[in-house]
Amino acid sequence: MAKTLPKPSPGLLALAEEYFSLLARSLPVCCLSDEFHFMPRVETARLSLDRADCLERGFLEGLCAQVRAWRARLERLGEAEDPGLAGLLRRSMDAFRVHWESLALWKRDPGLYLKVAFIGLDQALSRPPGDGGERWGLYLARLEAVPRLLSWGIDQLEDVPQPAREAALDMAHSARAFLARVGQERTRGPELSGKELGKWEQRASEALGRFQDFLRGLRGPEGPCLGTGMFEEVLGRGYGWRGGVGEALAILGREVLEKERELAQLAREIRPDGEWRSIYNRIRLPEKAYREPLSLYREEVQRLDTFFRGRNLLPMPPKGSVRVEPTPSYLEPIRATASYSAPPSPEDRVSAAGRFFVQVFGAEASSEEGRRRLDSAHREYRYLAAHETCPGHHLLDWARLGQQDPIRRRVESALFYEGWACYAEQLVDELGYRPDPAQRLIRIKRDLWRAVRGELDAGLHVGAVSLEQGAERLEGLGYEPRDAAKQVRRITLTPGYQLCYTLGKRGFLDLRHRHVPPLSLGDFHARVLGAGQVPFDCLDRALADSASGEG
Repeated sequence: MAKTLPKPSPGLLALAEEYFSLLARSLPVCCLSDEFHFMPRVETARLSLDRADCLERGFLEGLCAQVRAWRARLERLGEAEDPGLAGLLRRSMDAFRVHWESLALWKRDPGLYLKVAFIGLDQALSRPPGDGGERWGLYLARLEAVPRLLSWGIDQLEDVPQPAREAALDMAHSARAFLARVGQERTRGPELSGKELGKWEQRASEALGRFQDFLRGLRGPEGPCLGTGMFEEVLGRGYGWRGGVGEALAILGREVLEKERELAQLAREIRPDGEWRSIYNRIRLPEKAYREPLSLYREEVQRLDTFFRGRNLLPMPPKGSVRVEPTPSYLEPIRATASYSAPPSPEDRVSAAGRFFVQVFGAEASSEEGRRRLDSAHREYRYLAAHETCPGHHLLDWARLGQQDPIRRRVESALFYEGWACYAEQLVDELGYRPDPAQRLIRIKRDLWRAVRGELDAGLHVGAVSLEQGAERLEGLGYEPRDAAKQVRRITLTPGYQLCYTLGKRGFLDLRHRHVPPLSLGDFHARVLGAGQVPFDCLDRALADSASGEG
């Protein structure tokens, strides 16, 4: 890889800026939140915090037509363009079209309307308290948009799969509680007080009630089946996977067998008569975690940061650049135990720190059953922290946000993003961070779990696996029945995404096998992170050039 990364040509840069600018003005909530993985992350969307996204069908169809035209223009720019940069922009446009046009999320996913509405409110509320007047105005503008957004959903939703309907009902319930809590909290702060806000909070709550009534009356397909052809398109054009569903399933199948063998062998090493599920289920949390789980994660984030700074194998972000916070209540029904949200840009005065969200289940610790529930949710905290912060998502996002050209800075890839975070978990063990056979068993179990989730993602969406069969498969990995059912439902909400974890991790391991040596491990990491989230084949060529001395 060249020391100076290739820059976009004037033509490519002009096309990219037209694309990014229109999306930032039209869909500002989506462009500022990594909840919408198929959208570019465009920091200039901050200039549109005073309005919400337009999700009206005709408008979205017009946007798709414009992106189709830009995609054709990109092809006409020719082979003179840097393949990594052109590939990034091509992948972003394709992902946009697959999700808005082919999958037509505005027609199938009621959660889309709720997420835009309430992530939008959260973005406004995240303004610093000192900016009282601005914060008041932005929050009010986003509140006024809630009834309109939910009305579009009522008018446009059809053929909604039952798992998506159920998830949206849970999310709407949590969103109403979120609104009520914000209303109570703002009365204690003069910068967000006023009758106008109370009136619009009431209107937003009433709109939520109408949306819930609408969802209860929906009768759509029981499962999420898209068909093989559509799933191939999602995996190929939506995520940039070039091997097809058959090759993906073969990789996942090999991973499952490999991890099952590793778990059986490690269980015997830990206890000669042991079985890995039994060993896993007996792992308990440190005592204080039952009282304050957030402190467990905060301490682990600090330990990981100190450990990796001492190894000098990764370009680390600044200390204190990630905060551990409870998951916003309106996102709890659709988020995992732990998740991460990057700031729009490192210079953003509003949220210069990344946000590591943890679901705390605060009322659970009062009983033995509740403690077991907390064990189940948080016993993987070490790898959850590594996956979501450093050396995982937070490190990767910090590297992306430091890019100078807008294409590398604004385009993410789920294969790259989730693959890197899974690779980061393996790195934790390889480099000897707090070695413990029981903890290594957790990490291998996580690898197995992700491969099985990938198989279920494909099976559910091509109609080969039912929801009940998927839940039974997860129960076989040790999940409680209610947790398994929730996991399966979550898988159905983002077709193809679950395959990105294992496929992306294998991509990084294959690259490392080919290029380390001659590159050192530190050089490999620096060059991978410095390139932006480019396609793996482009990264492979760049690493080969580096190793041969051309970089």
